Amino acid sequence: MEVTRGNLARVFTGLKAAFLRAAANVPTPAAGRLVKQEQGISRSDEYPMSGLLGDLQPLVDELYMTNIWAMVQKAKPIEFAAGLGIRRLDILNDQIGLYKGPIEELALRANTHAMRNVAATLEAGFVTPWVPDGQTVYGHNHTWPGGQAWDNLETFQLNANNFDIACQHLEQRNGPDGQPLGLSPKLLVVGPLNRSIAETILNMQFIGGGNSNRQYKRCDLLILPRITGLNWFVIDDDPYNVANLPGREGEQQSEPAGPKPLLLDMREEPWTDEQTSGDSDEVFERSRYRFKAAVTYVFLIICPWLIQASETEQGGLTTEALPTTTTTTEGA
Repeated sequence: MEVTRGNLARVFTGLKAAFLRAAANVPTPAAGRLVKQEQGISRSDEYPMSGLLGDLQPLVDELYMTNIWAMVQKAKPIEFAAGLGIRRLDILNDQIGLYKGPIEELALRANTHAMRNVAATLEAGFVTPWVPDGQTVYGHNHTWPGGQAWDNLETFQLNANNFDIACQHLEQRNGPDGQPLGLSPKLLVVGPLNRSIAETILNMQFIGGGNSNRQYKRCDLLILPRITGLNWFVIDDDPYNVANLPGREGEQQSEPAGPKPLLLDMREEPWTDEQTSGDSDEVFERSRYRFKAAVTYVFLIICPWLIQASETEQGGLTTEALPTTTTTTEGA
């Protein structure tokens, strides 16, 4: 194929089409259970906490309007960009099919980049502040507007007893009015180092020589390989308990509209661009044209009261041999 402006335009139109086809087929990772996705809900990087707290409307107007609606969380936009070089020689020889795999990989990376940050965002909560009360996202000294105290931090290793304690603390959490929020554990989130003990706690029906396991199937298990330490999290990702409510016959169930612990605000959906000028330095020096994909988003913990987190020292892992079962591992 002769390298002309028109032929270059057709080449990159085809590459964009391949990118869009691949992007349309990217499934939502299992970590998406933790994420509420919105489209550009804030341009100031301040996110209102109102409407996320569950059954708070019965509060008196002064507390609700003055305090709850003024609560905000701050975050910085995240930018991701990656690309590849398209060799001029491959265009001349009609070898554009060689780029099908790399283009699909680029689409996969661009469309899953945010979900790949789920583990990092969860773990960052141990050291980053939660703006409404100035405490770290997970802390012992949180205070609701109006003065009610709450605590979403544990400091012990994962075992059946400690899991039980974390679940109990989540279930006992009160809101700003001092009344229970009605939370319950829906997910235990761990990394590979805690996988074996987590599977024993939740997936083994009988333990200890045939005794029934009281924690069996108490909640779902989510393995995030990017959690590299021993930290673990008990999470209610559906505080209204609507995920399993029956829908009308023949209707497809949609994702519950209630609060999620993490917020993904897409500032820019994945987009592509290319450098096609024959006079560019890239072509002159390397005989390559460039194709790029980029995305901009904000990702933060916006509802830390839905999480009971345990920060565990690396030396705290139980070393006894534990039987394992099969669990789907989330790769993003």
